[in-house]
Amino acid sequence: MTTLETAFEVKDEILELLSKEKDLAHLEQIRAYIAALVIDEQEVDWWDELSTEQQQQLLKSREDARNGRNLLSNEVAWERLKHWAA
Repeated sequence: MTTLETAFEVKDEILELLSKEKDLAHLEQIRAYIAALVIDEQEVDWWDELSTEQQQQLLKSREDARNGRNLLSNEVAWERLKHWAA
């Protein structure tokens, strides 16, 4: 059974259950729940909201971290930051 077939089967089961529901309040709750799920899936990825410059800076930082460039030990980082922690 493929994922696509499974999705169709699940949708059929949902429709069958919905066809049996008579309570309007329940149907409205179900509709609101499904709408919330669909809207959440359509949310924009935070990456897409960044400017090109911000994306490039993050990509460079990730590459630097992978290569070990400009990385400090925890002790060295805290030593450099201690005057701000006071």
